[in-house]
Amino acid sequence: MIGQIISHYKILEKLGAGGMGVVYKAQDLKLDRFVALKFLPPDLSVNEEEKQRFIHEAKAASALDHPNICNIHEIDETKDGQIFICMAHYEGETLQKKVSSNQLSVNSVIDIAIKIAQGLAAVHAHGIVHRDIKPANIIVTNDGAVKIVDFGIAKLAGATRIPTTGTTIGTPMYISPEQARGETVDHRTDIWSLGVVLYEMLTGRPPFKEEVEQALLYSILHEKPKPLSKYRAGVPERLQPIVDKALDKNPEARYQHIEELLADLRQESERQSQAFPFLGKLPMPKLTFRIAAVVLGLMVLIVGILSYIQLRRDITILRLTKPAQVTSAIGVEDFPTWSPEGGRLAYQANESGNWDIWVAQLGKGQPVNLTENHPSPYLFPSWSPDGSQIAFWSDRDGGGLFIMPALGGVPRKVLATQSIEGQLTQPQWSMEGTEIAYLSTTSSGHFIELYSLRTGKSRQIQLRAGKEAILGIPYELRWSPNGRYFAFVDAVSNLAVVTRIWILRLTDEKLIPVTEARTNDWSPTWSKDGRLLYFVSNRGGSMDIWQQQIKNDGSLDGSPLPVTTGIGIRRAAFSADGWMFM
Repeated sequence: MIGQIISHYKILEKLGAGGMGVVYKAQDLKLDRFVALKFLPPDLSVNEEEKQRFIHEAKAASALDHPNICNIHEIDETKDGQIFICMAHYEGETLQKKVSSNQLSVNSVIDIAIKIAQGLAAVHAHGIVHRDIKPANIIVTNDGAVKIVDFGIAKLAGATRIPTTGTTIGTPMYISPEQARGETVDHRTDIWSLGVVLYEMLTGRPPFKEEVEQALLYSILHEKPKPLSKYRAGVPERLQPIVDKALDKNPEARYQHIEELLADLRQESERQSQAFPFLGKLPMPKLTFRIAAVVLGLMVLIVGILSYIQLRRDITILRLTKPAQVTSAIGVEDFPTWSPEGGRLAYQANESGNWDIWVAQLGKGQPVNLTENHPSPYLFPSWSPDGSQIAFWSDRDGGGLFIMPALGGVPRKVLATQSIEGQLTQPQWSMEGTEIAYLSTTSSGHFIELYSLRTGKSRQIQLRAGKEAILGIPYELRWSPNGRYFAFVDAVSNLAVVTRIWILRLTDEKLIPVTEARTNDWSPTWSKDGRLLYFVSNRGGSMDIWQQQIKNDGSLDGSPLPVTTGIGIRRAAFSADGWMFM
């Protein structure tokens, strides 16, 4: 097929082949970009079951929009009936090649596993089970991005199950025990497969390896993998229980949700980043004690200087430029929030006499009213992490929390609540898009509610400073980028002219006061890395932006510093890349 033009794609070279397709690099002649085309093999194109499975792949993957999932552009068919999928082309190599060439350090392994888990969290949040996670289906790009590909045997929740005529679906070396038994599987089978991949990245070999397939299936069902230390020295001991839990043969004893595994991996990543593994590589036996001490001292000094430079760079992250007007309508526009990619702005406005959710795309046309066809008020918009949905509050249909497509469409109620008056808070999505947090006040006190979009259940965290409940009604909840903290405001006085900002640490549900309830402080917002908390305050005489440095444990590092002077700001919302809207 090299040199042929299929639709508007010119085939350039063959990239690879597998049981479910052949992949070519091609040039999109319309958009002048490189893409990857995956064709169902000609000898399988006549098989209707294989065709349907292939179409399933495209539908499953195209429904997702996540940085760790391969982008699907379209599905089409050649004149002779051969189906193909047009996907994004990534410069890089498969994880399989990286594992076989022993390129992976422990830090790299953890980083890749985190990115795979993040992608799977999005997959599972959409009701999809991949069922074929393996190194060959993971692409690591030249700039370090990780992409999950090949949804050829993914199963959409609620979709008609494609018959498999008694065969075991998945690559045998990576299938879970329940897959090996031919049972119906859920998202926990992907957790098992990621556990196998994690084991292989760390040791250079899979935990179960037999030449004969039946022997391999027996090992998966009955044998325990050898410890990581048997095949690689220096693997942190804390990784062993993580791998063991992911590879528990009983799905009920395994990680129940990918977010649990993701949390453990992130915790280990933080431990690794705080260590100095390069010190262990010094050729100390060949040095005199005096030379070794000098070398060590210089290294510590260099690390200190670099840390100080990085710290100062973070502290001075804001650079104010001439503002650009985004909207020009008559009325009140409030509670702006940036989309994850930073190009769109959602906000609430009463231009039409009713509170609606609007979206403005910077530099591209006029803002669009997403909710103009219903008279109920729509308040406090919040983008999902992948930018595909917006959550908001409304009293329509009895009142509650709603989610709608970011391009417009019919809102769906996900949670029924009573009056939202006084709850000046945008719903806060978790990083994986599986939970939404919000504030609530009852006769029992003030709470942060964590609502699971997967299970439909909520859990409460009561806001108490020591043994005492906080004084005022909380509002303006903000979830930190690392998922470990919440920031919010409470009004100390009835007129809300004296307010206080708090941080809630999720590990122990401890409240940490950020400001001292002497001034009017509001609109907390986190920096991209979660090390700085910005807020609006009148402590300098006018409403300006201030910043507070935050330590790794959520406590304060120093005192607040002014960022702007004499501007007069109502609210501040920061995009993911640090640009600011006021």
